[in-house]
Amino acid sequence: MDVLQESVIVYGSRRPNSAYIKISKSQDIFSPIFSRSVKRDLVITTDYIFIPASKQEEDVIRRMNSLPHDLKSIGLNVSTGKVVDFRIRDFLCSSPSQNTYPMIYPSNISESIVVHPLERCKKPQWFLGDPEAAKLLVPPGSYVVVKRFSAKEERKRIVAAVWKSSSESAIDNKLNYFHFNGLPLSSKTALGLTKWLNSKFVDSYFRIFSGHTQVNATDLRKMKYPSLEELHELADKDDGWVDNGYFD
Repeated sequence: MDVLQESVIVYGSRRPNSAYIKISKSQDIFSPIFSRSVKRDLVITTDYIFIPASKQEEDVIRRMNSLPHDLKSIGLNVSTGKVVDFRIRDFLCSSPSQNTYPMIYPSNISESIVVHPLERCKKPQWFLGDPEAAKLLVPPGSYVVVKRFSAKEERKRIVAAVWKSSSESAIDNKLNYFHFNGLPLSSKTALGLTKWLNSKFVDSYFRIFSGHTQVNATDLRKMKYPSLEELHELADKDDGWVDNGYFD
């Protein structure tokens, strides 16, 4: 029986640091063990421990580390959605009215875009714009939303989509969203960033340092990114360009 669960056993001893770290892996106790040595700076960083178990994974880390920017240097921010639905049930409704705004959940994400309203959805699709809850809304415009949780069976660990609204909107706590100091992104930035996050390259990198299915805002902040100009170029490229052309 297949078990979708990882186990990590850590053993430590005090000794001088080595320039290389030996990484060994096997599929199970009956399979052969494969070992390889990797430069220490590709395994241990200030914030994470990476385990590049193959040359391909080592190349992914090298490529990501070669990028010159983090979110702060390109002027972007990422936060967790402000709305915890079970705490504010009185502000949620199933049909729109004069004083309601779109309410966005992970289930609204489909094929790199946010579909709203979502028909036949169990979740209320509208947020009542009471003055008491106005602080939970984000301004009109374009954002990139990312699922905070994914199933083991999902094809990708990071699932991102563009959300564009002509009105204020509410974002569920089970989503992270990219913004510009609380304000919306340009349409090109949002599209390029979504294509970057949904690439096989970024998914491969994320899986190397994160064995669980939760995508935290902190993890997204720690990653490297292309420049804003490159994200704008990426918006005009085919979806597969990050994996097939960006690093050539």
